[in-house]
Amino acid sequence: MSELEKLKRENELLRKNLENLIRITENLVSTLDIDELLETLVGRLAEITNADGTAIALFDDGNLIIKKATGVIAKFVGLKLP
Repeated sequence: MSELEKLKRENELLRKNLENLIRITENLVSTLDIDELLETLVGRLAEITNADGTAIALFDDGNLIIKKATGVIAKFVGLKLP
C-alpha cells in the first residue's frame, strides 16, 4: 500500500469520526431527556470505537451505576460499583 493510500484511509477514518462527533454534539444540544441522550451517546461511541461494547456510568448516592450500555456490556446496566 502506498503512502498516498495510507493517508487517504486515515483521512477517511478521521472524517467519519468527525461526523460522529458532530452528530453527538447535535444530540447534546437538541434534547433534555437524559435517557435519550445517554442511549445516543453509547450507540455513537460504539460506532466510533468499533468496540464490542460501550457503557456510560453516572454517580448516584455515592455509587457509580452503569446507566446505559451496548454489546457485551449491556447485561451490566444497573450494576452499582462502590
